[in-house]
Amino acid sequence: MGPAVLTVAEVHGPVAVLPSSAPLSAAAAAMAADGRDAVLVADGDRIDGIVTASDVVGVVARRAGGRPRTTPLRPPS
Repeated sequence: MGPAVLTVAEVHGPVAVLPSSAPLSAAAAAMAADGRDAVLVADGDRIDGIVTASDVVGVVARRAGGRPRTTPLRPPS
């Protein structure tokens, strides 16, 4: 016998669904609370998109000026 084929249904779990009018902070809070890295965006019964943790990090970085860190992070002495 060959390896078993997993379906998407077997590996996904519950995911938060937020309206498109929800603030980005609500998406970040839902991801943190659920231990997930994405939330679905829906209006009524229609899924309009997905917001990922990478989307949130990108917005935060752009608002902070998008400047890369020039010094390495070090633990406190």
